[in-house]
Amino acid sequence: MITDNIFDNLTTSRQLNIIKSALPYIPLNIRKNVSLLVKLTELKNTFTLFDNKNEYTMGICSENSEGNVVEMMNSIKPFCTQKEIENMDFAYNIFAAYHLSQNDSSSDNISFLKAMLSPEQLALFNSYKSLFGLEK
Repeated sequence: MITDNIFDNLTTSRQLNIIKSALPYIPLNIRKNVSLLVKLTELKNTFTLFDNKNEYTMGICSENSEGNVVEMMNSIKPFCTQKEIENMDFAYNIFAAYHLSQNDSSSDNISFLKAMLSPEQLALFNSYKSLFGLEK
């Protein structure tokens, strides 16, 4: 299966995707060995990728800017439950408000925002702080 995931595209070749697609049809007695070969090849490709000092390939693991965090969240949403998507959207909206209040340089706004959160939401806010680079 061809994927839109950049990391998979960089570590899995077209040929490996063909083999992965054929796995369910390979006789059971050799399927395990073929599967291991595919995964070992992907692992080797991953090591090669990170040994490569190419700026583009290293960019996939660089520190995220806010725009990249949004892209990251959108990339992982297809693999998330509805509740996880709601939590990510909630966290993003809270942090957008947090950034706006930081621009006003008013700590009262931040306290006000935090006071509006349920304990579960406040815990979520605190756990996402480092993801959005808000740790101080």
